[in-house]
Amino acid sequence: MQLSYLFAPVTDLEAAAAFYRDVLGWEEAWHEGETTIAFAPPEGDARVMLDTTEWPAGPMYLVPDLAAWLARQPDPRGARAARAHAQREHGTAPA
Repeated sequence: MQLSYLFAPVTDLEAAAAFYRDVLGWEEAWHEGETTIAFAPPEGDARVMLDTTEWPAGPMYLVPDLAAWLARQPDPRGARAARAHAQREHGTAPA
């Protein structure tokens, strides 16, 4: 499991972007529409993703094999829910 993003909801995307770009000196990694900007710190692979949605702040992880990771999770109800979500999002057939 690898940390991919730190998700940070913001109310003013341009002001938040100015802080990361102008104060911290971070490079913009990508920009999606009018609601999302990701920044890359000078070192490391993780990104900070700024977004104007109301989702809670938190980490986003990358796993090399989602099905294998889900199979190792101790809470089968949580794993089932995550697997169903992944299948809906990615159009994969149930395992």
